[in-house]
Amino acid sequence: MGNKEKFISYENEWMTVRVGFLRDLTMECKNEIERIYKEEIDQNWFPNRWCKACYYDAIRRLIIKFQL
Repeated sequence: MGNKEKFISYENEWMTVRVGFLRDLTMECKNEIERIYKEEIDQNWFPNRWCKACYYDAIRRLIIKFQL
């Protein structure tokens, strides 16, 4: 499974970003978002695990990159 497909599999978690907020993410989802973001956009990204804004921004950028 490629990164785009894996990202899409977490659609329930990230779909809220499209309307302007982010619900709580599981640690598994955070790990996958971090891995995908590092492989696709910036390998030097090290988010604060408790910072919703960090994940919100990363998810928004992945949505744009994958054209979802």
